[in-house]
Amino acid sequence: WGIFKPRSQVASMALVFVMMALTAYSQYVILPAMERDRIAVGGAIDAAAQDDPARIHFKGLHKRSEYVEEGVLLLGIVVVALIASAETAAASRV
Repeated sequence: WGIFKPRSQVASMALVFVMMALTAYSQYVILPAMERDRIAVGGAIDAAAQDDPARIHFKGLHKRSEYVEEGVLLLGIVVVALIASAETAAASRV
């Protein structure tokens, strides 16, 4: 039936799911909070004082979003490597 997949395929599918979850977290949690902080300081985050609580919170959220998106990128590279490895292994068995 072909319902059982090799571990590399299951791992790559799981990693893609994690990538999607991280992207959703960034889009639906981090970015709306950053937008609220931007509105709180009047629209231009760089124009706010360095010690403004909204600007400080924005900077923390920005750093978090960078880490999340870096994680998505790295997971994507791992997925590509897993798929390439599985394809290479399958080709060598033929």
